[in-house]
Amino acid sequence: MCKQIEGGAPVDVFASADEAQMNILASESLIVNNSRKDFAQNPLVLIVPENSALNITGVKDLADPKVKKIGVGNPDTVPVGNYTRTALTEAGFWSQLGNKMVFAEDVKQVLTYVERGEVHAGFVYTIDAKTAEPGTIKIVRNVPVSIPVKCPIAVISSSEHKEEAQKFLDFVTGKEGQDILKKYGFVSQS
Repeated sequence: MCKQIEGGAPVDVFASADEAQMNILASESLIVNNSRKDFAQNPLVLIVPENSALNITGVKDLADPKVKKIGVGNPDTVPVGNYTRTALTEAGFWSQLGNKMVFAEDVKQVLTYVERGEVHAGFVYTIDAKTAEPGTIKIVRNVPVSIPVKCPIAVISSSEHKEEAQKFLDFVTGKEGQDILKKYGFVSQS
Protein backbone atom coordinates (compact mmCIF):
# COMPACT_ATOMS: atom_id res chain seq x y z
CA MET A 1 0.00 0.00 0.00
CA CYS A 2 2.94 2.32 0.63
CA LYS A 3 3.75 2.37 -3.09
CA GLN A 4 0.12 3.07 -3.99
CA ILE A 5 0.04 6.04 -1.61
CA GLU A 6 3.32 7.31 -3.05
CA GLY A 7 1.68 6.98 -6.48
CA GLY A 8 -1.28 9.13 -5.47
CA ALA A 9 -3.93 6.55 -4.55
CA PRO A 10 -6.99 8.20 -2.96
CA VAL A 11 -6.42 7.04 0.61
CA ASP A 12 -7.55 8.76 3.81
CA VAL A 13 -5.90 6.66 6.53
CA PHE A 14 -2.95 4.28 6.44
CA ALA A 15 -2.40 1.59 9.06
CA SER A 16 0.82 -0.36 8.75
CA ALA A 17 2.18 -3.64 10.07
CA ASP A 18 5.50 -1.95 10.79
CA GLU A 19 7.17 1.37 11.49
CA ALA A 20 9.37 1.26 8.36
CA GLN A 21 6.51 1.69 5.88
CA MET A 22 5.08 4.60 7.88
CA ASN A 23 8.55 6.15 8.16
CA ILE A 24 8.86 6.12 4.37
CA LEU A 25 5.57 7.99 4.01
CA ALA A 26 6.55 10.43 6.75
CA SER A 27 9.90 11.17 5.10
CA GLU A 28 8.03 12.05 1.90
CA SER A 29 5.50 14.24 3.79
CA LEU A 30 2.67 11.92 2.72
CA ILE A 31 1.14 11.65 6.19
CA VAL A 32 -0.11 14.26 8.64
CA ASN A 33 2.77 13.77 11.09
CA ASN A 34 0.92 14.88 14.22
CA SER A 35 -1.84 12.32 13.49
CA ARG A 36 0.56 9.36 13.63
CA LYS A 37 0.04 6.95 16.53
CA ASP A 38 0.89 3.36 17.32
CA PHE A 39 -2.45 1.64 17.68
CA ALA A 40 -1.46 -1.97 18.45
CA GLN A 41 1.27 -4.55 18.72
CA ASN A 42 1.11 -7.85 16.87
CA PRO A 43 3.77 -10.23 18.24
CA LEU A 44 5.74 -12.53 15.96
CA VAL A 45 5.10 -16.24 16.58
CA LEU A 46 6.61 -19.51 15.45
CA ILE A 47 3.98 -21.93 14.14
CA VAL A 48 4.03 -25.55 12.98
CA PRO A 49 1.45 -27.80 11.33
CA GLU A 50 -0.97 -29.22 13.90
CA ASN A 51 -0.02 -32.79 12.98
CA SER A 52 3.75 -32.19 13.01
CA ALA A 53 5.76 -35.19 14.18
CA LEU A 54 8.78 -32.97 14.79
CA ASN A 55 9.43 -31.76 18.32
CA ILE A 56 9.76 -28.05 17.57
CA THR A 57 9.54 -26.08 20.80
CA GLY A 58 11.49 -22.99 19.79
CA VAL A 59 13.80 -21.36 17.25
CA LYS A 60 16.78 -23.53 18.23
CA ASP A 61 14.90 -26.65 17.11
CA LEU A 62 14.76 -25.33 13.54
CA ALA A 63 18.46 -26.20 13.20
CA ASP A 64 17.58 -29.92 13.46
CA PRO A 65 18.38 -31.66 10.14
CA LYS A 66 14.85 -33.14 10.14
CA VAL A 67 13.50 -29.61 9.65
CA LYS A 68 13.85 -29.10 5.90
CA LYS A 69 11.65 -26.09 5.09
CA ILE A 70 10.77 -22.97 7.07
CA GLY A 71 8.20 -20.45 5.81
CA VAL A 72 9.47 -16.88 6.06
CA GLY A 73 8.12 -13.66 4.60
CA ASN A 74 10.59 -12.11 2.17
CA PRO A 75 12.59 -9.78 4.44
CA ASP A 76 13.24 -7.36 1.59
CA THR A 77 9.58 -6.81 0.76
CA VAL A 78 7.31 -7.60 3.73
CA PRO A 79 7.42 -6.48 7.36
CA VAL A 80 6.94 -9.98 8.83
CA GLY A 81 10.05 -11.12 6.93
CA ASN A 82 12.07 -8.21 8.24
CA TYR A 83 10.99 -8.96 11.82
CA THR A 84 11.80 -12.64 11.31
CA ARG A 85 15.26 -11.82 9.97
CA THR A 86 15.88 -9.54 12.95
CA ALA A 87 14.71 -12.16 15.46
CA LEU A 88 16.71 -14.98 13.88
CA THR A 89 19.81 -12.80 13.52
CA GLU A 90 19.57 -11.79 17.18
CA ALA A 91 19.17 -15.45 18.15
CA GLY A 92 22.20 -16.39 16.01
CA PHE A 93 20.28 -18.55 13.52
CA TRP A 94 19.65 -16.45 10.40
CA SER A 95 22.72 -17.65 8.47
CA GLN A 96 22.46 -21.19 9.77
CA LEU A 97 18.86 -21.61 8.61
CA GLY A 98 19.20 -19.78 5.28
CA ASN A 99 19.15 -22.88 3.08
CA LYS A 100 15.90 -24.07 4.70
CA MET A 101 13.93 -20.89 4.15
CA VAL A 102 11.04 -20.75 1.72
CA PHE A 103 10.36 -17.07 1.11
CA ALA A 104 6.77 -15.93 0.81
CA GLU A 105 5.32 -12.72 -0.61
CA ASP A 106 3.25 -12.00 2.49
CA VAL A 107 2.34 -13.33 5.91
CA LYS A 108 -0.81 -15.06 4.63
CA GLN A 109 1.31 -17.12 2.22
CA VAL A 110 3.53 -18.26 5.11
CA LEU A 111 0.41 -19.26 7.04
CA THR A 112 -0.91 -21.20 4.03
CA TYR A 113 2.40 -23.06 3.65
CA VAL A 114 2.18 -24.19 7.29
CA GLU A 115 -1.55 -25.01 7.12
CA ARG A 116 -0.94 -27.25 4.11
CA GLY A 117 2.14 -28.86 5.65
CA GLU A 118 4.33 -27.58 2.80
CA VAL A 119 6.88 -26.36 5.37
CA HIS A 120 7.81 -27.71 8.80
CA ALA A 121 7.47 -24.34 10.53
CA GLY A 122 6.81 -20.69 9.80
CA PHE A 123 6.89 -17.20 11.25
CA VAL A 124 3.70 -15.15 11.27
CA TYR A 125 2.02 -12.52 13.41
CA THR A 126 -0.23 -13.64 16.26
CA ILE A 127 -3.30 -12.25 14.51
CA ASP A 128 -2.59 -14.22 11.34
CA ALA A 129 -2.07 -17.42 13.32
CA LYS A 130 -5.53 -16.92 14.84
CA THR A 131 -7.07 -16.82 11.35
CA ALA A 132 -5.79 -20.29 10.46
CA GLU A 133 -8.25 -23.00 9.59
CA PRO A 134 -9.10 -24.80 12.87
CA GLY A 135 -6.95 -27.85 13.46
CA THR A 136 -4.28 -26.94 10.89
CA ILE A 137 -1.56 -25.19 12.91
CA LYS A 138 -0.34 -24.69 16.42
CA ILE A 139 1.52 -21.76 17.87
CA VAL A 140 4.80 -22.95 19.34
CA ARG A 141 5.77 -19.70 21.02
CA ASN A 142 6.16 -15.96 20.76
CA VAL A 143 9.44 -15.01 19.12
CA PRO A 144 11.33 -12.20 20.83
CA VAL A 145 12.38 -9.28 18.63
CA SER A 146 14.33 -6.30 19.95
CA ILE A 147 12.14 -4.01 17.83
CA PRO A 148 8.54 -4.43 19.01
CA VAL A 149 6.08 -5.22 16.23
CA LYS A 150 4.17 -1.95 16.46
CA CYS A 151 1.38 -1.02 14.11
CA PRO A 152 1.21 2.72 13.36
CA ILE A 153 -1.73 4.58 11.87
CA ALA A 154 -1.90 8.08 10.37
CA VAL A 155 -4.01 10.39 8.26
CA ILE A 156 -2.75 10.77 4.68
CA SER A 157 -1.71 14.32 3.73
CA SER A 158 -3.62 14.27 0.43
CA SER A 159 -6.88 13.07 2.04
CA GLU A 160 -9.93 15.06 1.04
CA HIS A 161 -11.62 13.84 4.23
CA LYS A 162 -9.10 14.72 6.92
CA GLU A 163 -11.67 15.43 9.63
CA GLU A 164 -13.44 12.08 9.13
CA ALA A 165 -10.08 10.31 8.83
CA GLN A 166 -8.97 11.79 12.16
CA LYS A 167 -12.25 10.67 13.77
CA PHE A 168 -11.62 7.13 12.55
CA LEU A 169 -8.04 7.25 13.85
CA ASP A 170 -9.31 8.53 17.22
CA PHE A 171 -11.82 5.66 17.33
CA VAL A 172 -9.14 3.04 16.60
CA THR A 173 -6.81 4.43 19.25
CA GLY A 174 -9.62 5.09 21.78
CA LYS A 175 -11.00 2.70 24.37
CA GLU A 176 -13.70 1.13 22.16
CA GLY A 177 -11.32 0.57 19.24
CA GLN A 178 -8.63 -0.83 21.54
CA ASP A 179 -11.16 -3.21 23.15
CA ILE A 180 -12.11 -4.49 19.69
CA LEU A 181 -8.46 -4.97 18.74
CA LYS A 182 -7.81 -6.87 21.99
CA LYS A 183 -10.80 -9.11 21.26
CA TYR A 184 -9.10 -10.16 18.00
CA GLY A 185 -5.72 -10.79 19.61
CA PHE A 186 -3.80 -7.54 19.15
CA VAL A 187 -1.83 -6.24 22.10
CA SER A 188 -3.28 -2.87 23.06
CA GLN A 189 -1.26 0.33 23.03
CA SER A 190 -3.39 1.90 25.78
